[in-house]
Amino acid sequence: MRTLLRLLLTTLLAGAVLWVTLPLAASTLARGAVVAAGLEGEDIEVTVLADPPLKLLLLEADAVRISAGHGTWRGISFTGIDATVATTRLGGPLGAVEARLEGVQLPGEDGARLRVGTALVSGPLASADLRIRLSSDDLEVALRQALPPDLGSLAGAITLAPPDGLRIATAGGDVAARLILRPDGSLDLSVDGPGGSSVTVTVLRAGAALPVRLQSVTVDDSWVELRGTLDARDLGL
Repeated sequence: MRTLLRLLLTTLLAGAVLWVTLPLAASTLARGAVVAAGLEGEDIEVTVLADPPLKLLLLEADAVRISAGHGTWRGISFTGIDATVATTRLGGPLGAVEARLEGVQLPGEDGARLRVGTALVSGPLASADLRIRLSSDDLEVALRQALPPDLGSLAGAITLAPPDGLRIATAGGDVAARLILRPDGSLDLSVDGPGGSSVTVTVLRAGAALPVRLQSVTVDDSWVELRGTLDARDLGL
């Protein structure tokens, strides 16, 4: 009887220890994997969620929660990130992702950075919906970086003109411009010139440096919204 009781107590104690330590160990391993995938930042926290925790013995989990302060993730800069990736098996294919990134800067042309306020990511990992909002100030900074030097120096305040246009104040008067999506998902800006001519520059180029495919652009009175898809696997998830 004593032997049976000792065995039962030992089993319960081992189960209690595993209940507490398994999530901690899994979270530590997951943090190392996320950092190895390219996440750099302040106060990086990665938490593996499993209910019950003992399912981690089968390498199964419900989700992985990722948060960090000022940092970068494969070329994308941010001041804060909070992401949850649903998963059914650690080390195997992941499911859906829900993420919010604040203070985002995306890689632009010739080393320039496109500053955006907030980026929201939601949906299946391989083709998650992406929503980005830019203020007129964000667009003004992007314009000065994207336009040729002779035009960039003339660019002034921007007035948004729905549904896809804007007006740029210059020393010679306002100049009309339009945001245009290319078939490859890149974002161009077409600026009207004298005599019906125009100058087209790329504001955001989709490609290996930025796994984003833009699909729509909406200009409102106070912001511009870009929507598209993101293959989050290209971020190492």
